Amino acid sequence: AVTDELVADCLAPLHAPHALDAFARWLRTELLPHQTRTHLTSELAALDLPVLLLHGLHDLMVPVHYARRAAAHLPRARLHVFPSAGHLVPREFPDEVNARIIRFLAG
Repeated sequence: AVTDELVADCLAPLHAPHALDAFARWLRTELLPHQTRTHLTSELAALDLPVLLLHGLHDLMVPVHYARRAAAHLPRARLHVFPSAGHLVPREFPDEVNARIIRFLAG
């Protein structure tokens, strides 16, 4: 669940000098109608190394089909979709994310 505390914590870095302006500039240059300017999907197949993808099923900013597409292009990808998570998986499920990263790195 997205709590007021979580929202405040996520917005806190925007209070740094010029942070909001820098983020707004990035948004204006990177986000286009219905897509982003930068596309690296075609380069993923060249990454011949283990990759762990963690994604929230209910992510409204980056829909899960993008994670699935990335995993399909990565030869050694492991994708875990958190069924009840949104865009902030590490903040929503920090213990499970940490455990999955530790298991991945140990493997």
